[in-house]
Amino acid sequence: MTRKLPVAALLALTAAVVLASCADVSRRDQLSSGQWRKMANTLEREGTTDALVTAALIREAQLRDSAAAMVSLDNALKLNPQQPDATWIALNVCSATAGCATAPYATKLAELDPGNAAAHYPDLSAARARGDVAAEDQALSRMANAGYFDICWSRLLTRVTDTLTQPRGTSRRPLRVLPQAAMETIGWLAADAIPPFTSTVHTCKDERLKREDVVAWCRKLAGVMDNSDTVIATMMARAIAKPVWAPESAEAAKFRERSRESNYVREALEPYNKEEVLNTAQSMQRWVDRFRTNRSEREVYRQWLKELGIPPDPPADWVSKAAAEKQGG
Repeated sequence: MTRKLPVAALLALTAAVVLASCADVSRRDQLSSGQWRKMANTLEREGTTDALVTAALIREAQLRDSAAAMVSLDNALKLNPQQPDATWIALNVCSATAGCATAPYATKLAELDPGNAAAHYPDLSAARARGDVAAEDQALSRMANAGYFDICWSRLLTRVTDTLTQPRGTSRRPLRVLPQAAMETIGWLAADAIPPFTSTVHTCKDERLKREDVVAWCRKLAGVMDNSDTVIATMMARAIAKPVWAPESAEAAKFRERSRESNYVREALEPYNKEEVLNTAQSMQRWVDRFRTNRSEREVYRQWLKELGIPPDPPADWVSKAAAEKQGG
């Protein structure tokens, strides 16, 4: 299973706006592979759970060394097995690594976070890849009967950013400073924490929807995905919902409204994104801290709007720019 997402999908993430806004800064601060390797070595010698998780992300995303990344993750989990976020990273990296057995990580994540459908996603993807309909149905059923789909985005973003910016040694210098640390963390998590999600959509379309049990599971799965900590997963929820409910149904209307809300928030915040990130280190810290106090990107958006004095919900008559242009055309 590949973790790489289309660029358009990545741009849907709140965090990706930061990457786009700071592209020039990021280019100026790029490190060589040798420098990244040295940083990973430093973190691994430090040996705390936070340092090991951060080293694993560097190994996987910057150095393309999945085997070394899994060693660091396994060491972090040996130090403290009660880490849902590190367990999810291990499961997602393992699922895209040839010869890596995902079952122990999936079982552990289901134990630590029993309401999380993410624990069963690699099984769904693998079952579809090998054409195992029975296993696909089992994984879909388990996901549909979960409560949410979380990849621990907020926890990982703040955890890794904090690790990179922590003063170290006699010089008290951090490995990275804001906004470098936040931008790099976002990029690593986009690659290593976000699954491709395509299997959730493909299991709920076409011939499979001729089965009543699949339709029932997919209707529940749409709600599970909508209750996610990432914007991209809620987008998948709307894609799942579209073919499983009649357009005139109340359920279909609910998901259309969710799409309208998402567009409203994106357009309302658009003028503030660059200023928020590039203005001062303090404003960047405020941006990171919103993830510290909120589980989901949606909650971060809403808090930000409230801070700006903008209503977090769209007025009843609000339409997106795209919809207005379509109506006008």
